[in-house]
Amino acid sequence: MDFSLNAEQREIQALARDFTRKEVAPVQLRMDQDHEFPYALWEQWSDLGMAGILIPEEYGGSGLDALTYILALEEVATESNTFALIWQVHVLVAEMYRKFASAEQKQHWLPPFARGEKLGAIGLTEAGAIEITAQRDNPLYFGGLAGRRDNNVVARLNYAANDGA
Repeated sequence: MDFSLNAEQREIQALARDFTRKEVAPVQLRMDQDHEFPYALWEQWSDLGMAGILIPEEYGGSGLDALTYILALEEVATESNTFALIWQVHVLVAEMYRKFASAEQKQHWLPPFARGEKLGAIGLTEAGAIEITAQRDNPLYFGGLAGRRDNNVVARLNYAANDGA
């Protein structure tokens, strides 16, 4: 069995290495100190097709394989765990839509994820650490969300946030 990387995998690996060394590494410390999202870096990264690395081409993504993604991720993480984590979470969320969303949801969400215009994100907390309530007179009301945080909160939040979308 041949475990050699193909030309495309080596090219993406080198692209990630070069970008990370030239663009991400110089601002890594500032990202961690300022706790600000690196919008300019994300836009540059997305312009390279990396935001949509695993998203199929039919949705505007690069349509690459998981090994190529991991090779690129390894290069990014070598210089910046912060930027690597931002990218990992984005790819994870996009993958959830790719694998589990309806055709309509895929068409709605995957193209802007692939372009990097929408950034995939998740929220994590300890059980009982948060209580979520929505009220119609609140401008942040999503349409029926109310209740304590439990194991179903992600599904309920996703449903509520996309209600009518």
